[in-house]
Order: sequence, then structure tokens, then C-alpha cells
Amino acid sequence: MEYPRPNAVLDFIRGQLTESTADGLSDPELLGLFATRHDEGAFKVILQRYGPTVMRICLCALKGREDAEDVFQATFLVLARKAGSLQWPESVGPWLYGVAHRLSQEARRKQARQQAREARAKPKSAEDPLTEITGRELVGILEEEMAGIPERYRLPLLLCCLDGKSGDEAARCLRCSPSTLKRRLRHARELLQRRLDRRGITISLTALAALLLHNTTASCVAPALAAATVRAASLLASGSRLTAGLASPQALALASKTNHSLLLTKFKITLALLVVGSGLMAGTYVALWQKEATLPEASKPGNQVVFVRDPNDPIQSEELLPEHALSKNGLLSARPVQRQPVHATIETSLRTAPGEIRQFAFDGDPDSFFGSAHNATRTDHFTVLFDQPVSVKSVTVTTGRPLSGSDRLDAGVLEGSTDGNSFTKLAQFEGGVGRVEAAGLRLMAIRLRPTLDLQHPLTVREFAIESDPPVAAFKYPVEVVVDVTEAPEMKPWAESAARVCELAYPMINDELRSDGFKPPRLITVRLKNDYLGVAETPGGGQITASADYFKTHPDDVGALVYLTVHAVQGYPSYRNPRWLADGIADYVRFFKFEPGKLRPRNPDLERFDSSSRATAAFLAYLAMEYDRGIVRKINHIMRQGVYSEEIFQALTGKTVRQLDDEWRDWLRSDLALHGEPEK
Repeated sequence: MEYPRPNAVLDFIRGQLTESTADGLSDPELLGLFATRHDEGAFKVILQRYGPTVMRICLCALKGREDAEDVFQATFLVLARKAGSLQWPESVGPWLYGVAHRLSQEARRKQARQQAREARAKPKSAEDPLTEITGRELVGILEEEMAGIPERYRLPLLLCCLDGKSGDEAARCLRCSPSTLKRRLRHARELLQRRLDRRGITISLTALAALLLHNTTASCVAPALAAATVRAASLLASGSRLTAGLASPQALALASKTNHSLLLTKFKITLALLVVGSGLMAGTYVALWQKEATLPEASKPGNQVVFVRDPNDPIQSEELLPEHALSKNGLLSARPVQRQPVHATIETSLRTAPGEIRQFAFDGDPDSFFGSAHNATRTDHFTVLFDQPVSVKSVTVTTGRPLSGSDRLDAGVLEGSTDGNSFTKLAQFEGGVGRVEAAGLRLMAIRLRPTLDLQHPLTVREFAIESDPPVAAFKYPVEVVVDVTEAPEMKPWAESAARVCELAYPMINDELRSDGFKPPRLITVRLKNDYLGVAETPGGGQITASADYFKTHPDDVGALVYLTVHAVQGYPSYRNPRWLADGIADYVRFFKFEPGKLRPRNPDLERFDSSSRATAAFLAYLAMEYDRGIVRKINHIMRQGVYSEEIFQALTGKTVRQLDDEWRDWLRSDLALHGEPEK
């Protein structure tokens, strides 16, 4: 596109001449100035520092310069949106390079998915394959193969071969040691060479760098493009309307799609499903719409579940509270402080009435409620526990049924705890409502307790908690009920494991969400002494598990989380492969709930469907290299009962066999860095 020229370019050049003071600031300080003051000069310095390398990455991935400029603009527009909402390292270069690569891949898929995949020719049979292709065609092949290399290896190649950085400079940019950089660079060469060998091409790294530089010598950023990008970034960050011509529609679309906190977009995926009968073949097309959003992940150190964010994902939504401080240069800078929601669990001495669940008391819906199965006494309680202390500003607890107001708590107290064990009185219930203005009291738990034996059940309609950080209401209310009739000695363990599954339930449903699907609100775990095996999910929100197994493996709560995933999936089993259903469940378990627990797979012994854990690792690779939402999209297809192997080609542009070969190649290179595979 044509960018505004005379005035904008002159302003940009003048700005460079008068902003020498900004050159001495660090990246976080510059972004702080931009976030708080919308200082275009600070953003220009960032663009000057990293713009050429970002442009090289875009030119390597995309054939046309206009397409590369669109992705270049989108990358810096994403940075503008995120400037005040992330905790930045000393160098934002790796973050920008990662975003540029992801957006380049998205642009390639959108513009020429089928053409790009079909262009992958089979290995040449000629003795000298280089004589059969032009230099430009070879550059195109190198671009495709470079794009297929995992990011941890591709970035060292880009920095050292394209950007001309020394080993120490590249190591600082990637925040790793020089020895780690050397290992990654060596394995990147080996991986790239293997990929080229499959194409029948042998080329030295020196020749590779020369060819790529030949294609990206014009990677300097034109002043017109730089000026337009800086101005668009400033307007976007301040919430102002963009002036026509500052940014291309393609750049805005890419940036909007990437910024999940600002725009939830739907992706339409057309799947060619081949149905083969007795000599009859029909094509079936299914349109799937998915909302993309940033999802929390879960890990479980010891017996506590901690939800964490993906450190390798630079474009996640954050809720932040900006703090300001003087920098070492005396300038005002922003120091963002994360305010991630705290998660909660509910414990009570009361049995739940049929049709009601505990989490209805803290789901943000005043028309739903918890109701006890029997009358409550002064020894009963209903407690909300937080997974970390919060500074409570106010608490309001409403009891009684929504319409009639019956079963409200008049004789009761609201209590707080700083450690989750000992409680002190905060307020008395009046008219069925307990209200506290806590003024920053740090608490780990809040509970209500009758002060008299009631002549009616306890009905808790809603907790309203205002705190810092905020406590997340239950997005997917659920109650996991345990039946330990055959193994009563397992009750403490089973109740604790049930709370872990409840805590992981929002993450499970976010990972497997799809339009129109409502997850079960009641899951029953039945422990049996005579059960052969570990556990199963016969359907209807039922889980049957071996009491003997969990007596000897009490730490394997992840197995129950895996079965909870199965209870949520809701797939019509007769239309879907079991290996994929199990693989999705293990993906959620080992890559979201217990990341890092699964040992590396052996590429020489396994393939994508050889075991549920291998399938999980295969899906994690596809999510990393192709589409972060790919598991969610496959899950939606499975729920529709229209699975076929062609969905992998529709989602990635490659057959599942090609993806399997690529995944195992990646495993071989990754294992060389990280140790022995699982036996």
C-alpha cells in the first residue's frame, strides 16, 4: 500500500534527530514512556532497534514485500497494544521476532495455504538438483523449510545468519548462555539440512546465508512505512481513530486477530470430509466457527494446583494494575504489576440437595444457589477458600431462595481467616445478608456459619467479593461428588482429589469449549475395591475408579483430571477414533494441568496414534507450530461426530502422515538437547 509521504516522513526524520536522549533508555523504560504518555519518540527508538530484523523475518516467510510490510506493521501494532500490559525483559527483540513469525505464518496460511503446501515437491531424482531450479525458487524452498523449524532453533539462525549478530549478542537477545546458543545453532543447522535433504538439496550454511540475504537485502525499513507505523501505534494505544492510509486493512486484521484481549474473532474452517461407501464417494463440508481466547494453564506442584501462563506466548491477555516510578534517567516509566485472578474452592459440612451444587453460590448468577439437603445446625459451615491470600475490600453474602426469599440465614455470622484454618468474626447476618467492608484485610478464606440450629436448609444465593487481586467466580459451575461406600477409608483423599478436579474444571472447559456445548455440572467419582484397571468413564458424568490403585498411588490426581476431561468431552464414541479422544484428554492433562511431567517421546518407537501420550505430544507440537487453537477445533469436530483424517490437512495444509514425519524429526532434534526419551 502507499503510505503518507512528505510531512510524515519529514516529521519522522526530525524526530530521530531530536530524540538522542531516548537512545540511552532500556526497552522497558521506552515502552513505559509510550504506555503512559503515548510518546511516539520512545516507540520510534524501539522500531529503529528491531525493525530491520523484524522486516527480515517477514521477508523470509513471505514472497511479496507488500505482504511483508503488512505483517511488519501488524507486529508493531501488537506491541503498541501490549506496551503497558506486560512485564518486559531487558530486550523485547525475541518477543517481537516471535510475534512476527506467528503473524507471517498466519498470513501465509490465509493467502496461499494450498499453493504453499503443494509447492513442497518430492525429493529430486536428478544428480544435481540445483541445476533444475532457479535461485529464486531455491530461496522459496529455504523460506518454507526455515519456517518449519521450531522457533528455539530458527531464531538463532535468523539472528546469526541474517542479522549478522555475534554469538554473544544473539545469546543476549534470546536470553540464553552462549554455549546454549551454540548448541541450538548446531542443531538448527542439522535439522535444516535434514529437511533440505528430503527435498534433494544440499547446501552449506554460508551459501544459505548468502541466498537468504540476497532475498532480504532490502530489509531496511522505509521512512514512510516507519512513520506510518509509529503514528498508527500511537493512535491505537490512545484509543483514537486511525487516520486513513496509516495502516493497511491486512495489517489491522492480523493485529486484531492476535490481540485476544481486544477482539475475539471467529475462524471459519472448511473441512473436506470424504465418505467412502460401496463404490460411492461423497464430499462433505463442515464450517466450524471458533472464538480464540488466551487460556490459563495449570500445573500441580505437590498437592496444590497453580494456574500459570505460557511463558513462550508473547500475546496473552493480562489484567494489570500500572504502577509508576522514576527510572534511572529521572523519566517517568511504567512498571506493570500483574493482577491475575485468584482461584477458589468451596468446602462445606453440608450435603448438597438434588439439582443444586456448591459452586452456584459463587458463579455471578443471583438466580442460582446452593441448597443443603437437610436442615443446617450451628456446627455446619459453608466456606470459600482462595488459592492465595487476597486483600479483601468488601464481601456481601446473600442467602435465601431467589423468588420466595425462604430459607434465608438470619441467625448467622460471616467469618474470615488469614491462614485457612482459624477464623474470626467479621459480621452478623441481618435480613439474610452478611456484609463486610474489610478495608484491605488479607484473607485466605471466608465462611458463613449458623449461630443456631436452623429449622430449614441452608440456602446460599451468592457471594460477592471485591478484592485485589480479584477472585474469579466459577465460570463453569460443577460439583464433583465422591462415593466411597466400598472404601470409606479413602474419603479424605477422595474429597481432596475432587476439589483439585473442580479447580481444574475451568481450564478443562476453556481448552475444550465449543459453541452450544454445555459441560456437565455434576460428576460422580465412585471408588470400587474390585475394579480391574485404574479408572473409566462409562458416561453420564460418571467416573469409576480403583480404590486399590489410588491407595498405592495417592499422588496420581492427574489420572482423575484425565477422566474428568473424558466426562467433559461428550463425544459420540461410535463416530470418533479412540486414540484421538484419549490423546486430547492426555494433552489437557500433561500439557495444561501437569506441564513438564510427560517425558520426551521416542521418535523411533512411536507415531502419532501409537498411544494416548504420543498423541498428546503430537497435538502439542501442532499447537506450537501451526495453531494454538488446533486442539479446540478438533474437539469441536469430534463433538459433531464428523471426524475424518482429512481434518489435519484442512487445519494445517499437510496430511497427518506428513505431520507425523515432521513431528518425529522435531523430536529427534529436541531429544539431542533435552535428554533420553521415555522407554
